[in-house]
Amino acid sequence: MRRIVLMMLSAWVAVHCVRPASAQDRPPPLDFLPDANVQFPPPPLGGEVVPQLPRVVVPEEIPNVPRVKEQAIVPVLGPRAWSIAELAPLRPWDPMAAPAEVMDVDRTRHVPRTWQEWLMDYRDEATETAFRSGEDFRHFYTTPNLLCVGIAVIAAAPVANTRADTGIRDWWQGRVRNERSDQIFRFGNDQLGDWRWTGGVLIGGAVVGKILEDYPAGGTLRTFGTKSLRALIVGAPAVGVLQYGLGGDRPGDGSSYWQPIRTREGVAGHAYVGAVPLLTAAYMTDSYALKVLFVAGSLYTPVARINDDRNYFSQVALGYAIAVVATHSVFQTDMEHSRFQLAPLAMQDAVGLSVMMKY
Repeated sequence: MRRIVLMMLSAWVAVHCVRPASAQDRPPPLDFLPDANVQFPPPPLGGEVVPQLPRVVVPEEIPNVPRVKEQAIVPVLGPRAWSIAELAPLRPWDPMAAPAEVMDVDRTRHVPRTWQEWLMDYRDEATETAFRSGEDFRHFYTTPNLLCVGIAVIAAAPVANTRADTGIRDWWQGRVRNERSDQIFRFGNDQLGDWRWTGGVLIGGAVVGKILEDYPAGGTLRTFGTKSLRALIVGAPAVGVLQYGLGGDRPGDGSSYWQPIRTREGVAGHAYVGAVPLLTAAYMTDSYALKVLFVAGSLYTPVARINDDRNYFSQVALGYAIAVVATHSVFQTDMEHSRFQLAPLAMQDAVGLSVMMKY
């Protein structure tokens, strides 16, 4: 009987040990990641936890080890260019390939421009100068600037058509002129008052200043040459018309009486040309001491014409008055452009035009 009981007990244990486990007793299956052979730990009891991917260490991202791209960098892929952030970091030992953020390159380094860029720059400069010259003519030949020229002509009429011009000439030639004064005023008569000499110097200064415009002295020289040339151009028609329209002779040829169309010395052209550059310099400076110095220097050529007995006083005064009005017209144009400025405006989804006004 004992043996039968033991055999039945052994059979029951064997049956219960070999039967398959239920779903509750079955252990959790293994879940493999698609990118790394890492098994999730079984979720803890008491709540649902969202599994997180473990960080896979890539050799290129090891700290303190520079990342190296062996493949060639293509500047443009498809319709979009690579940015510096996409290209960086490159080889740190290659100074030509490393971006500015990696190598701390000075962004202010001057890059030489090509001759095509120079040509386009000069074309834009010439276009802007031509446009402003048109504005200069509008300011000069409209009131009140043209009215100032008319007042100067009216004021010079009694001096030119009386003995006043002759009296001033006789006094200067008899009491002031000497060999020393001839040496002092020779440059004003022979060079500064000659439009060919002064015009050539101003054109050369404007070109050289344009080449060196990245430097403060070069930009100032370019501005000075351009403004002076514009003033000479805008006042030249008035000088030519009044020379023939008023008439008059030089001191060695006759009297200063106006004889329209018959003679052509009603206005001293040398006085006009010699005064424009120095009046332009006086307008450009902010120092009152330099303004006084340049204005006094603008009288150098007009006085030289009287000293060398080349023109009467009324003729010199008219030439100087036209120079003042022409220079003022140029700076009226520049003041209008500096007060209202147009600039392109780039936005994220569109482009536009911005208007800036100073008041």
